[in-house]
Amino acid sequence: MKRIFTFAVAPLLAVTLWAGCNNGSPVAENDPATAVEAASEVQLPVEADAKPAQVVAAFLDAIRGGNVDVARHLLTLTARVETAKHDLVVQAPGTPNSTYEILTTEVFENGGANVATRWTEVSKQGRESFDITWVLRNADEGWRVAGMATQINEADQPLFLDFEDPAGMLERLAAAESALPDPQRARGEQTQVSSVD
Repeated sequence: MKRIFTFAVAPLLAVTLWAGCNNGSPVAENDPATAVEAASEVQLPVEADAKPAQVVAAFLDAIRGGNVDVARHLLTLTARVETAKHDLVVQAPGTPNSTYEILTTEVFENGGANVATRWTEVSKQGRESFDITWVLRNADEGWRVAGMATQINEADQPLFLDFEDPAGMLERLAAAESALPDPQRARGEQTQVSSVD
């Protein structure tokens, strides 16, 4: 049996955890030892000197299109290793026709950057947009995604999901989910656990 844990942040970005039986799934792609080596085998749509906004656009195109390998390799090395240790994959629950726009980019002297975006989902209920700030770090391989921040509830501080600290991220996700009012839970802004045989 494979357990799939999905938390949708304002049904936009899902962090999926596979645990339990392997059921023939390739282990190497989630093996921390191969997280670095596999990067050279993946053709990335950006060069090492790409600007933060270009990296975020490539990352969002990858998760929107279901290209898990490209999305994973646009994460920082630490995020790749740590998410692999926890069997986590960053993916969007939305459809390929979801859209996004890059709003602003802020580059800091410490080698970090924030890229503000707006993601729009189209569903039977209509269009819904979510503002997300992507947090990047500049490393030897270029700008890479380290995490994201989004406003779940207007009264609260933005929720920061640090892909380099999956244990802390999962704790923050659980706390955010438990604090959501019932109407938001009904729209899918919640933790969903299901079993697949």
